[in-house]
Amino acid sequence: CGSLARVGSAMRSAAGRALDGSGYRGASIEGIDQMWSLRFESEDAQSLFIETALRHRVVFKRGAYNFASLAHDDAAIDAIEAAATAAFALLASEA
Repeated sequence: CGSLARVGSAMRSAAGRALDGSGYRGASIEGIDQMWSLRFESEDAQSLFIETALRHRVVFKRGAYNFASLAHDDAAIDAIEAAATAAFALLASEA
């Protein structure tokens, strides 16, 4: 990863794979790679997603952009995908 666009694309793609794989349809990913956001149809779903991801040691911002940083390495991208996968799977199971 050598640029914010590449890091952001990797972050956004990781979240997108988690969302797509879960089958959950109450959220979307918006914005540009360097600053993307998760939008939820329900505040309760957003809260559950954020709380679940936090239990997996990943912080997603509530209603704001998730900014790429050159400090986000492959391990961080993997952690983002794992946390988002767990959170979206939980949301899908409760839908």
